[in-house]
Amino acid sequence: AAGQLQSLSRFADQLEQAPRCRSVTMREAIANGVEALTQGQPVRLTHASAEWRAHSWDDDVIMAEVGSEPLEMLAMPQPEHPTIDHQHQALVEPARYGVYFGDYLRLLDLLSPQQHEEHAPSPTFAAYIAQLNLLRLPNLLKHVCLPRVMPPAALSIANLWVGGHLMRNGLHFDLYDNLLF
Repeated sequence: AAGQLQSLSRFADQLEQAPRCRSVTMREAIANGVEALTQGQPVRLTHASAEWRAHSWDDDVIMAEVGSEPLEMLAMPQPEHPTIDHQHQALVEPARYGVYFGDYLRLLDLLSPQQHEEHAPSPTFAAYIAQLNLLRLPNLLKHVCLPRVMPPAALSIANLWVGGHLMRNGLHFDLYDNLLF
């Protein structure tokens, strides 16, 4: 992956010289305390969600909680977000649509490789639900255990992102800390 990133980048030399993020397990983070994670450097926290009941979520569980609420769906012209337009040397922002979760699931079914002939071209775009606010979905939020190294008072937002099998998330910067589950 790193070699592929360098081949796409005009800044390969700078990327090679960039510092690497440190990685700690949840157990190490708890032992070191929250202060060790707030040193102003990115940290890859591993095994943070091992005990979460959210591992049992499926489409039906999420549908039961958000089925009647309109959501924001983002569509990308390629399966990777952010998408780079090499011809114009620019990032392509996703198109935003209002959608119900059931309609989103039907779209994912249509995009599924099982829905296409063996030699038919693959879909050329991907869609995902962005920023599904777990603070407004208490039945789902109770399945997410906040680790002791992330006290509730330190959190300002708790979003869930739902993507289909085609969606990949490329290298990008977020204003908020992230836990990848």
